[in-house]
Amino acid sequence: MKRSILAAAAVVLFFLSACSLAEDITPPPGYQAPTPSVNETVYPIVPPDPANGAEIFAEKCAPCHGVDGRGNGSMAANLSVEVPAIGRAEVALSAKPSEWFDLVTNGRMERSMPPFRSLTDRERWDVVAYTLSLHVTQAQLDLAGEVFAQQCQSCHGEQGLGDGPQAANLAVPDWSVQERLAQLSEEELFQVITTGAGSMPAYRDALSDEQRLALAAYVRSLTFTSPGKLASAAATATPEPTPAGTDEPSTTQSAAETAAVPEAGTAPTADGTGLPVTVTATIKGTVVNGSGGELPAGLEANLRAFDGMQEAATLTAPISADGSYEFNDVEVNENRVFMVTVSVNEVDYNSDPLHGSDILAGQAAELPITVFDVSTDLALLRGDRLHVFFDFTDPANVQVVELFIFSNPSQQVVAPADAGGALLNFRLPEGALDVQFQDGQLGDGIYVQTSDGFGVAQAYAPAEGYQILFAYNLPYDRKIDLELAVPIDVAESIVMVPQDGVRLKSDALTDAGTRTVQDVPLRLYTSGTISSGTPLKLSLSGRPAQGARVSAGSTTTLFIGIGAFALVAGAAAFVLVRRKGKPAARDEITEEETPDALMDAIIALDDQRRAGELGEEAYLVRRSELKQRLEAVLAKESKKDSE
Repeated sequence: MKRSILAAAAVVLFFLSACSLAEDITPPPGYQAPTPSVNETVYPIVPPDPANGAEIFAEKCAPCHGVDGRGNGSMAANLSVEVPAIGRAEVALSAKPSEWFDLVTNGRMERSMPPFRSLTDRERWDVVAYTLSLHVTQAQLDLAGEVFAQQCQSCHGEQGLGDGPQAANLAVPDWSVQERLAQLSEEELFQVITTGAGSMPAYRDALSDEQRLALAAYVRSLTFTSPGKLASAAATATPEPTPAGTDEPSTTQSAAETAAVPEAGTAPTADGTGLPVTVTATIKGTVVNGSGGELPAGLEANLRAFDGMQEAATLTAPISADGSYEFNDVEVNENRVFMVTVSVNEVDYNSDPLHGSDILAGQAAELPITVFDVSTDLALLRGDRLHVFFDFTDPANVQVVELFIFSNPSQQVVAPADAGGALLNFRLPEGALDVQFQDGQLGDGIYVQTSDGFGVAQAYAPAEGYQILFAYNLPYDRKIDLELAVPIDVAESIVMVPQDGVRLKSDALTDAGTRTVQDVPLRLYTSGTISSGTPLKLSLSGRPAQGARVSAGSTTTLFIGIGAFALVAGAAAFVLVRRKGKPAARDEITEEETPDALMDAIIALDDQRRAGELGEEAYLVRRSELKQRLEAVLAKESKKDSE
């Protein structure tokens, strides 16, 4: 039953990019849609030369991006936007060379990135190749070269030409065809190495996470002029002189040298062995009451340190009367992530995540936290929109998918009156069955059963765009009358049904035309304010015409990516503010693993990554593991069903 809610969620997601449906459908008078420009990617004729790219990078890119791509160039402070740290793994691993080539070619002026059409196609590919090597150390490439020779060379050949001695009867790709790998990110290469593809076996058990990540970078280097080697010409490339007083490295350092040693003023990076260097630092901050009231006495700050997915340490410090706290001699390395948690009136508040690589040597890192007074007044919440979609895949039922979007514009946390009690109560239509949620289940401590529906036992801090996505089945025999109730007044609603074959009637809804989503034509209806005391009444009849249904095939691509849905318009606050003792995101899976539990874990992982709580490498490793477990469970269930 989970499949239907995922497919329908994609339909609902399509409509979330606009603030209101009317604005999205009706353009202003005289409006003419801009004609998109089409830029065809020109793939390299010869292998890109990172050494030549190093010289170009030093002249054209380092002034903004920094000599090692950390976004700290001498001109970066003069820009109105933050310069991307393209030299960091968390950025580079997901980058596709073809997309970066297009960016260098066309620029991105809204982000102060100019086009570099003065460079030839070959020069642009050279600088892309060099930039993609900034997050890699020579030690990693040397290690991966040995692994490649042992595990891969027999099929792929020494240079990745697909001419290994065992490749005769196999469809082994030739990586000298530049278009192949130019369209793949290292993240995607890592996944292929992990899971296998075609005749290629999976290496998730044979190779460690570090080996597979390094191997992805090595495979990328096989498409360059010097496979397995960092740009040697970088040693002679001189970046733009750095004004005195900035954090830029000395002008006598090359980009390659800078990438290999700790940057002046920041936490040390990996040493010559590729292991992170650990130093000590001070982390402090101030807790303020955003509601304007006084802080309760006796508060404590808990500093949590994470290495990848594992919690490495927890420290506790008292919070002074003025709201300040301080942790001294904290062990820091580049890969470690820190977060401070404060519990006030049974509500947990988290600071923004702090990456060890952003801690300046000799300076205390600050993590401020804002807390709020707690109120049980539901009137402080604002209902923004209700999205409703009807899925007729099941011939005996209609599945109703509802997305309730609301905000807390006040300066107080709105929480249930009693611990474990419900704050928002959703009344479901009579006969509703199989209630399911995108981020949980009934009885999990967040969603609680009520006599006429379910309640949400959750506290909500001041924030925009909270979301509750749920679905349920109703018996359907070509006609149904139903009432959709909301727990608080909602400013507008959007109801979607298949265009052909299904008829909807409601005095409260206005026909807003049609849209095509995932090749399915839908008819849209809208309404103004819906009162919590007056449900939305409507009637459905008929069945979708052949082909006018959300296909099961479309759910496959949504199976993993649905996590992005939960973050639209600020729903990440679910992770940052929660009732004490109730986890915001589940990561641990019980021994009896189910597809739903594994999907929830993947969703939670995606949420953590987008919230900045996970580094790219840890995210890739953990996500790959969960996907393998999910595939195994699905295969097991499929085999069981076939028997």
